[in-house]
Amino acid sequence: MSHKISMLWITLLIAFVLSSLAYATKTKTIRIATLEWEPYIGQKLSDEGFMAEITREAFRRAGYKVEYVYLPWKRAVTQAEYGEFDGYFPSYWSKQREDKSLFTDTIISGPVVLFKVKGSSITYKKLSDLKPYRIGVVRGFVNTAEFDAADYLHKEEVTTDLINIKKLLAERVDLIVADKFVGFYLLNKYLPHMFGQIESISPPLQDKKMYLCISKKTENAAKKVEVFNNGLKEMRKDGTFDEILQKHGF
Repeated sequence: MSHKISMLWITLLIAFVLSSLAYATKTKTIRIATLEWEPYIGQKLSDEGFMAEITREAFRRAGYKVEYVYLPWKRAVTQAEYGEFDGYFPSYWSKQREDKSLFTDTIISGPVVLFKVKGSSITYKKLSDLKPYRIGVVRGFVNTAEFDAADYLHKEEVTTDLINIKKLLAERVDLIVADKFVGFYLLNKYLPHMFGQIESISPPLQDKKMYLCISKKTENAAKKVEVFNNGLKEMRKDGTFDEILQKHGF
């Protein structure tokens, strides 16, 4: 009798293991290259930030698991375009990126602005007004088509927005380009004693839409875009999207 019971337990255990392996096989993983870009996404943020949580939830609804890999931005884009990752984000649209990636529906948008030291007399109406100034930009970032094509401007590249903010405060550049929310968030978090020392210039360069880019080299790229877009639409419809934003203070 005990032998039969033991065999039954062994049979049940094997069935459980096989069932678990089958489930694991069905669970698909999306690998996304990204960057530390608080408050949108970051390893130290709650649930890695609202962009990470929204994207994770959109894919979860179709049975996908999302894995984020944090890299310098230019490297994240390049490696994803070569197929080392399924995609990368948060990305602005550009024709160049569209050649190698598929863009999802818009996730959210943010104003791209010029920052200056508070009290500076710098103003502008058109980009050519900025010729006399040193402008800090982040390597690999798409800003606006007009600004990025303006090779007559003096642009100095660094790897992060925070480095640019520090350079601006030290007057090593006259202006920096950054997402308005990112700029003030980073200043408040990492240099709170300097908060109020920089300001954004009106008008913004552009209110930029942000997307998830799926590499054309990844398997079933169009299907992955469709899955994400469907999940995003469901989240907007059932209120989950707004709930996540509110949870993260937006």
